[in-house]
Amino acid sequence: MKTSRIIYILVAFALFAPFVQAQVGIGNTSPKSILDIQASDQTAPASTDGILIPRIDAFPAIDPGTDQNGMLVYLTTDGEGFTGEAFYFWENSQWNSISNNSGNHYVGEAYGGGIVFYIWADGVHGLIASPENLNSNNPVKWSISNSDISGAESPRDGAANTTAIVSNQGTGTYAAKLCDDYTGGGETDWYLPSLWELNLLYNGAYVISNSYASTSGWFEFNADDDTRYWSSTQKDNDEAYAQKIIEGRAEKKRKTESHMVRAIRSF
Repeated sequence: MKTSRIIYILVAFALFAPFVQAQVGIGNTSPKSILDIQASDQTAPASTDGILIPRIDAFPAIDPGTDQNGMLVYLTTDGEGFTGEAFYFWENSQWNSISNNSGNHYVGEAYGGGIVFYIWADGVHGLIASPENLNSNNPVKWSISNSDISGAESPRDGAANTTAIVSNQGTGTYAAKLCDDYTGGGETDWYLPSLWELNLLYNGAYVISNSYASTSGWFEFNADDDTRYWSSTQKDNDEAYAQKIIEGRAEKKRKTESHMVRAIRSF
């Protein structure tokens, strides 16, 4: 009888256990949530009163998925968009730095092989410009030949424009190719800015020029009236957009004309 009663209790527990949502308390006997951790002494805590988040030396080789949104880790090395150890959480198909949400980067910062000239709203990502004009300050053509290049019309996606131009024009000395070949700072993902990206660089030029007044080649507001920089945005088979630096004005220029080139990259 005693044995059968024990078996009955075990069977009943096995049947009803899946429906029981237990609350776990660590350091206390009356948890107020699913997991409730209490310090050894709330007014005078010990040095070990805390939770150690998993520490990793590198992000996983295979990215987490949507099931891991909100997952928290502590990266012990340099992370993307952050120099130094930091907490990262996974959300929306990317790692986001908690430490960087207060705005670790700033316009005029030397970072990522160049100078930061624009920061996105998250304070973590943005755009970087090369610290010098390409081709030793010698103006170059937008392309080798006049042709309508499919995929080079975007006013905002300079990386896609650059890929389309280089794929169409091949080898040679022209604006997009110079940027595509550029390896300043050991980085290999430089590209010719789109029209809007070039305008963002123009808008950041004042801060950059003040931060690096002694750096030869940076945008100057007293630049020659004819100084223009190529964008990667095509107008048609004959023309592409350039920016007139003294006025900050976009202009349509023939692709075979020669103008200045500045490479950018994103981070």
